[in-house]
Amino acid sequence: MKKIVCAIVLAAIIVTGTAFADPRPSGTGIGIVGGFRGNWDGESNITPALALKLPSLDPYLGIDLEIRERYFGFSLTADWNIIGGDLAPVLGWYIDLGGYLGISSHSNNDWSYFNLGARLPIGLTIKPIEILDIFLAIVPTLGLGLRVSGSGGDPLNFPQGGWGGNLGIRLWF
Repeated sequence: MKKIVCAIVLAAIIVTGTAFADPRPSGTGIGIVGGFRGNWDGESNITPALALKLPSLDPYLGIDLEIRERYFGFSLTADWNIIGGDLAPVLGWYIDLGGYLGISSHSNNDWSYFNLGARLPIGLTIKPIEILDIFLAIVPTLGLGLRVSGSGGDPLNFPQGGWGGNLGIRLWF
């Protein structure tokens, strides 16, 4: 049975020819992203972000900012393409594997956390013209938070994470 499954997967890769190619343009890319975060504790919010891809660095980079009443969050993300391909001439898909590193602070509850974890962006990209891509991704996360200030509760918050999403537009140079 294992040999049959391996043969089918190998045949699919050979037939598609682009199964392991990143469908996004190459070069330097910069864009804006609207993100959605849904935490396992039921809390959700919308976050703006900056998307960046430099030809000298392999990962896709992101800078997220989250500001709500009495809350501030800032995180950096890095995602590496692990698989992807073209579905049509202007439509592609991808799965990335990455991580995040951030800080969060709540002034009303008087705590600050250092956050880190893993991300798995699963997305579609539309390339209407050579220098532009529009992307939509579902982004599950799993990580932990370490309280660096404040009192009460456990200093280690594990697991933390949930389901998020990104909708963005990026220009390539």
